[in-house]
Amino acid sequence: MSFLAMIGNIGLPEIIVILMIGLLLFGSRLPEVGRSLGRGLMEFKKGLRGMQDQLHDIDHEADRRIDEEIQRRGQANPAPMPPPLIDVPVTPTVKLEEPKAGTPAESPASGASSTTP
Repeated sequence: MSFLAMIGNIGLPEIIVILMIGLLLFGSRLPEVGRSLGRGLMEFKKGLRGMQDQLHDIDHEADRRIDEEIQRRGQANPAPMPPPLIDVPVTPTVKLEEPKAGTPAESPASGASSTTP
């Protein structure tokens, strides 16, 4: 059987007793541990803030370079304005093939078929 199975369920009173024993054993060092954890957390936040600032600066620098390139290209070779879009109805043009010389022209309405067995 495992050790945890022998202990059973740990309730609130058991947790309080364990914390009190820990406080008695490590009580004199707890303020020092708390300070070091606080300092570590502050250093982590400073590092994170520094990385965010660097990414922000890189993003603004890239935007600035893109804007400069767009302005440079616009001054060197201004693009003509596109024509305005106008809704003009388009009628399809159908080009009918003219019959070849020597073959009779068939009309589609007559339903005649020129296939022979």
